[in-house]
Amino acid sequence: MIPKPRVELRCSRQHSSLEVEHLAHWYLRLNGFMTINDFVLHPDHKPWGQRTDADIFGVRFPFRQEQNFEDDQTFRVQTKPYFIIAEITRGECKLNGPWTDPTRESMQYVLRALGAFEPSKLDDIAGALYERYYYEDTDCRIQLIAFGRQASPSFSDPLRPLIQVDFESVCRFIYGRFTKFLNIKKDHQHWDFAGRTLWDLSEAHWNSEASFVKETLNAFGITTA
Repeated sequence: MIPKPRVELRCSRQHSSLEVEHLAHWYLRLNGFMTINDFVLHPDHKPWGQRTDADIFGVRFPFRQEQNFEDDQTFRVQTKPYFIIAEITRGECKLNGPWTDPTRESMQYVLRALGAFEPSKLDDIAGALYERYYYEDTDCRIQLIAFGRQASPSFSDPLRPLIQVDFESVCRFIYGRFTKFLNIKKDHQHWDFAGRTLWDLSEAHWNSEASFVKETLNAFGITTA
């Protein structure tokens, strides 16, 4: 038997696992975001390798309209191009060191690499993200978002709010979108493995949102309290 090419095997592995990043990606995708997953930040000097990474970088534009889908209120109220840097964990929502330590200048790196912001504004944007987790001017808004099993009190200061999205809410949103727009979404052969799994779970538990949430969290390796 002739073995399959290695590149095909790599693709097979890539699309046959379920990670929390995939669940967050589908939530953002269904809310109109274009995303880059695992955006790697490389060191500026030897030894070369990986400095850190942004779990998901995304952008959603203000005039998004698709069928009569209703996106989450957090995103619908945005009237400018809306950029996000998302940190994702199976546990309590958090931000890792690169996104809270200004001396590492990870914000400047990712903003510069993405090329969506004027170079002269990078330090101001990065400073605002470190200080209050968002930056906004007349042209756009950029925000840090944390996904996790549950919100963290450490990031719940109303004077310095971090958007925290728990995975139960993510599952409820996906369930609502799939069950409400069954006829539109049933043609999904081109979806990736995570998307097809979410669809299969919604079909298996079409009459119970609670069951869908429980089984989806389990499938994506998220333990509940």
